[in-house]
Amino acid sequence: MRGVKGAVSARGQRATGVFFPRPGSRTSDLSGLIPEDIIIRIRESTDIVGLVSRYLSLKKAGASFKALCPFHKEKTPSFIVTPSRQTFKCFGCGKGGNVFHFVMAMDRVSFPEAVRTLAREAAIDVPEPREPTVEERAERDERSLLYEANRRAADFFARTLAGPGGKAARAYVESRGISGEMVEQCRLGYSPDGWDALINSAAAAGVSADLLCKAGLAIRRDDGSCYDRFRNRLMFPIFDTQDRVVGFGARAMGDDEVKYLNTPETPVFNKGRNLYGLNWARKPIVDGKRVAVVEGYTDVIMAHQHGCTAVVATLGTALTRDHIHVLRRFAERIDVVFDSDAAGQQAAERSIELFLAEGAGDFLAAGFDVRIATIESGKDPCDLIAEQGPAAFTATLDAACDVITQKIRIASARHDVDAIDGKTKAVDEILALVSVMPNAVARPPAADDAIRKLSHAFGVEDRSLRARLAQLEQRTRRRTRPADDEPRAPRATDPAELGALEAALLDPDFAEEAFGALGPEDFADEALRFLFEIMQDVHASDGSVHGEQLLNRLEDPELAALVSGLLDREVEHSGLDCLRVLMRRRVERAIQAVGRRLEEAKAAGDEDGVSELISEHMRLQREVLAL
Repeated sequence: MRGVKGAVSARGQRATGVFFPRPGSRTSDLSGLIPEDIIIRIRESTDIVGLVSRYLSLKKAGASFKALCPFHKEKTPSFIVTPSRQTFKCFGCGKGGNVFHFVMAMDRVSFPEAVRTLAREAAIDVPEPREPTVEERAERDERSLLYEANRRAADFFARTLAGPGGKAARAYVESRGISGEMVEQCRLGYSPDGWDALINSAAAAGVSADLLCKAGLAIRRDDGSCYDRFRNRLMFPIFDTQDRVVGFGARAMGDDEVKYLNTPETPVFNKGRNLYGLNWARKPIVDGKRVAVVEGYTDVIMAHQHGCTAVVATLGTALTRDHIHVLRRFAERIDVVFDSDAAGQQAAERSIELFLAEGAGDFLAAGFDVRIATIESGKDPCDLIAEQGPAAFTATLDAACDVITQKIRIASARHDVDAIDGKTKAVDEILALVSVMPNAVARPPAADDAIRKLSHAFGVEDRSLRARLAQLEQRTRRRTRPADDEPRAPRATDPAELGALEAALLDPDFAEEAFGALGPEDFADEALRFLFEIMQDVHASDGSVHGEQLLNRLEDPELAALVSGLLDREVEHSGLDCLRVLMRRRVERAIQAVGRRLEEAKAAGDEDGVSELISEHMRLQREVLAL
């Protein structure tokens, strides 16, 4: 079979080592010049099940574990973790890889950052072979510098709260019933009532005003000078799930018109994605498969202080789709807690619309239990717990109702449901939301439940409700879908190309045959062509290709997912059959090229050329028959 390769055109130039070290090199440029043996040690020291369990609720499935994928919406688990290979793979959206690729995707960091994060956890030192350039340092360290600026600011605010200037803020904290232990755990602080207290403190520590501005801690005036963003406020540091300070919530201690102020959007902070208290609540949420979402920082603190630890808060915003996706990684039930006043009920209605109308309805259809809890006393959770104890808060959560029931209550209060017109408006209002749930009619558990509750509440026959729902759904489908939402056809991957690479990963003897017979030009699929080049060079340098080691060298998430898919895919074709197909295609391409040259030679009257090309054409035809 190898003789065929010599009969056709020579291979093109091999691509440069973009995704992996070149043969003989032990470092990867894109992995931050981290030696490969260090990367392997870090990977082998990290338990992928333990790592993924920090983010998702895993369930044992034979020799593997499964979960609902955190990267796309789905109703049944297609996200698989395989401990024996230290890999993950989602068979729904295609993402996959090893521990590094998982951290990259979940924490939105680069490959070097993921490697260094896991290295710190494994207590493995990562040496720097050379001093990075100014550009490399700026790109790599910007986020680290922002984390450091926030950490120093949190320390400054904490010292100020404990000092003479923090007396009034301490009195407020005590009035809310917050203990000294929680003040320390949550690292509460106070920003002085001045214009440059933080700027001066940071400057003494070598932190520039420019960095404070990038971190959202300072504001630049038109004349170029800067001033502190937070002044005379009780400070609530906001942590990510790795316990890094990413921003602040700040409550005014004076007569400021803006009672609460947050850090603005920065490279490390997004209030539409971050949740206050998730760093403390993550394990209790995973253990109990349930989370409560409240509105205030002190609500979270008081709940945790009294043992209700599966509680988080939004950051002065309504619940967002990103929040829901984050929470669904950990929980199977979410209780959203609102006050019983008008503002609280308006917020509850916005959340219901989000759950039903903006795509989160998939969660309901998939069995994600979403509940709306209302504190009837008009108190917030902090005061409720402080005055009546944690049992009162727990009872409020246990009395939470599903979103359809809550929507029925709201619509019934808004319209005169004793009159036919009012009842019709209330029913249409609720069915309009149900109609835009993804595939609502095709999802009986969700749509049928809504129909049943409406029928019971308003005394309308199921048949009439279903007919009206069908009308509303038809109207929804007729709406013009935005171009961004147009379904995209999946990329068609050639089975012969995929099968050859799969066999090369799983069979060392076949790998020797494949890398000797094939070249990059034999792969029409660009991603598979790149992967072949990588595998070929790994084989040339190491003498073999193993999936786990290959993943260590792949920084590109798409290639990592592709390799994970090959490792987990059921073998559909013989490797030798795939190899024959690819070689036959190559010879057929060569025959076509010879045919074109033959026509040109005939047109030019080149008799010698014609004779030579006819012989070449016949020889290639015999090779095709032999394959």
